[in-house]
Amino acid sequence: PYDWSTPDGYPTDKSYWVGGLLERWNFAFSLAKGQVGGFSLPSAAMLGPGVSSTVEQVIDHWNDVYMTGTMTAAERRALIDYSRNVRGGSAAGDAELFAMMLTLPSGQMM
Repeated sequence: PYDWSTPDGYPTDKSYWVGGLLERWNFAFSLAKGQVGGFSLPSAAMLGPGVSSTVEQVIDHWNDVYMTGTMTAAERRALIDYSRNVRGGSAAGDAELFAMMLTLPSGQMM
């Protein structure tokens, strides 16, 4: 889902990752897994009332509620494909998929 656009791959130099995205990504995964002290995001809250359990509907709901509609079509497709091909095709209550959504490039502008 992160789609590094240059042909040389992700940077291997530690200075690129320190103080930036890596810390935000780690925080997103800790938050989604309930590892942030004093805060928990229950699976039911991730889904929302009246939202079907199809992968597309759950991701669209997350985009509306947690990303304020900023997710791109390519990011949406990447999450759907990841959910189906790696996570077993169910998005509802999937903390790892939710955390991945929080780490999308469009979410880093928030």
